[in-house]
Amino acid sequence: MLKVGAWYVIPFVCLQEEANNINFFLAFALISFTLVLSGVIPSPAGIGSFDFVYLFMFQPIIGTVDAVSSLLLYRFASFVLPFLLGFLVFLKERRKVITDGIEEIS
Repeated sequence: MLKVGAWYVIPFVCLQEEANNINFFLAFALISFTLVLSGVIPSPAGIGSFDFVYLFMFQPIIGTVDAVSSLLLYRFASFVLPFLLGFLVFLKERRKVITDGIEEIS
């Protein structure tokens, strides 16, 4: 639930400084409709359809520049940040395994 909640909060956090006319519930509703509609449009991996629907939903309310910049931030927050966090956890666990192996040899 926390992960899904974070996906719905990302657009509001991205737009908090730029778009003064958007509140939490409007951002939540728009991203909900965006996720539902992008799932219906057939495309490989759903990436192009999500971008299209996101811009279609947010552009009339916040403008083109803010919609595109928030889309890029959304993509970064939903793809790159989880990858980096997972990579850090992997490195921590791998370091622990290597350290334990060195201690066994010594």
